[in-house]
Amino acid sequence: AELIRHMDDLEKNPASDIVVTCGGRARAVFGAQSLINAGMEKPVHALYYGTMGWDLAGLPQTRGSTSVNEPGLSGNTSGQRTEHLTQRFGVATTEPATLETWLDEQNNRTLYLIDVRTRKEFDAGHIPGSRWVPGGELVGLTEDHMATRNARVCLVDDDGARATLTASWMLQMGWSQTFVLKGGVTAWQASELARSNHVPELDPTDAGDQDTSPIPPSDAAMCDAYKRVINYREQLPEQVGKDVSLTFRFPSVVNSA
Repeated sequence: AELIRHMDDLEKNPASDIVVTCGGRARAVFGAQSLINAGMEKPVHALYYGTMGWDLAGLPQTRGSTSVNEPGLSGNTSGQRTEHLTQRFGVATTEPATLETWLDEQNNRTLYLIDVRTRKEFDAGHIPGSRWVPGGELVGLTEDHMATRNARVCLVDDDGARATLTASWMLQMGWSQTFVLKGGVTAWQASELARSNHVPELDPTDAGDQDTSPIPPSDAAMCDAYKRVINYREQLPEQVGKDVSLTFRFPSVVNSA
């Protein structure tokens, strides 16, 4: 979800392509398509099997880097991207007062209140009852965080950009009761509703806490096992086509961008 904050930087060099990578494949595909969905006009690619594929090919990696680039949202451009996603995917918003009502109704109707900002922003203050799940994590590993189908889902950030990008994917995956809190945490604070600095303890089995080191190329058994996984994944499109229980859909109106 943070990619929407980088789009201006990525577009500065008109001659360059954009390559999105991750540990394996899924997040790179989501990330690349997210840029396209948000109106990126430059060529966008997902690196085939990401860092794993790069490692299995015997290519060198950079290790131990701790640098993080976190540019701020870029004003009008960010607003245009958000509006583009809202219109294309029919993303709905909700007001702080309505969210407060939903929180009161949780004994009768399941609500997932999810903050998709960075952990640093979440720790600085968040809505009581919200859970920190980065947008890409929520899209890629939804079943790890949400168990009740047809539940209400309310996504929160600071100005709607990251939450809207995440919501666009949740809607495509069949979570039709997904909403973005209008104005995010800022609007919640302005409405004089309570904020919280309580940080919930995270399950140590959460994906974000697991060792994500790539498979060492020297481990032949592990490499063979991963190649079998790759072969299985190649069969997934045919299997998905036969599974009538899946609800992934494409937007009814698809713009040329």
